[in-house]
Amino acid sequence: MNRKTACLGCDLLIELPCALPFNAKLCCPRCNHTLARGHKNALDYTLAISISCLFLLFISLSFNFLAFESNGQFREIMLIEATKELYIKEFYFLALLVCLLTIVFPILYLLLLLVLLAPIKITTLFKRPLSSTTKKPIYIIRILNKLTPWLMVDVFLIGVLVALIKMWSLATLTFGVSFYSYVAFVMLFSYILYCVDQQKLLKWINNER
Repeated sequence: MNRKTACLGCDLLIELPCALPFNAKLCCPRCNHTLARGHKNALDYTLAISISCLFLLFISLSFNFLAFESNGQFREIMLIEATKELYIKEFYFLALLVCLLTIVFPILYLLLLLVLLAPIKITTLFKRPLSSTTKKPIYIIRILNKLTPWLMVDVFLIGVLVALIKMWSLATLTFGVSFYSYVAFVMLFSYILYCVDQQKLLKWINNER
């Protein structure tokens, strides 16, 4: 049975099919906002990749991100020190933005996604209807939708790569474990943002997977 929903972009009431084919995408006919995508085993993949992203981000924050040597001077920096250096140079607002958009908001998004999806997976395994284990799931979905435009880990990584290209001829660069784990994190996190949409989350909550 088809369902009706309001487009998040323009509030147009649209009738959605109960299922989408694999790799299909449903867009709003008025504003072209993506309403839903078809994925295979999306719930399992989203849960597994969310846990992997948290693990990779933990590694990225725990080890050296980059080391460079120039004119006999050697220095190693960690990912979190990018925010610290901006703060020391009195770019307080920019330091806050970098910290929120590249670390805090992604962690919050992943944790909320796990809080929402883990009970759904558990109830699916035990073949029981979704109970109050997931508290106020609609509010969690709304928070996830509000956070999505502010998740800019890919923008940060592109900015880092551009800066490294400019520094390549000025210093000897050595990439640390944190750099490679952060690149992997950005790739997996981008895939999560591609997979997850409001309609899919609502469908999982209603046990229509």
